[in-house]
Amino acid sequence: MIIALDIPIYRCDVAFFMEPSIEEFKEFYKKNKDNIDEEDFKDILKDLEDKNVAGAVWTCGVNYICYIKNMKKKGHIDHELYHLTNNILTDRGVEHTRNDEPFAYFNEYLHDEFRSIIKEHWLKKTPTNDETGATGSGSTEQCKESKETQRRIHCSKKLGARTT
Repeated sequence: MIIALDIPIYRCDVAFFMEPSIEEFKEFYKKNKDNIDEEDFKDILKDLEDKNVAGAVWTCGVNYICYIKNMKKKGHIDHELYHLTNNILTDRGVEHTRNDEPFAYFNEYLHDEFRSIIKEHWLKKTPTNDETGATGSGSTEQCKESKETQRRIHCSKKLGARTT
């Protein structure tokens, strides 16, 4: 499943890949070749095939790709959202200092938005007690949109769809 999150304050989008398949990412790349460097594409594919890699964050121009292989592992989600926070803020010139409140607040924002994505779009197929609320795999065909979140989160029914 691919969900695009618009982050207007930093003028960027994040394509979240939740338990992505290699085929799903290849289709996304075909539709977004202008925005993703071919070497990055090859590196991401290599990571997706590597069983030791749990997720990653990639910078693509002013936008980002974040993928998480196992949505039931809250630690993996937290780990990747930390990298995403760091990449977005440092790419925009925000420096880590003793006062790291900008990073803490933005990390909290990303966690809140990601939880909203999970609650609204991630289909629950099996019960779980983990804190993410993620209980099963979804598909782009099964993804739902509500009017409330349509303006900030776009659930990709076609791979490569972007928010504006």
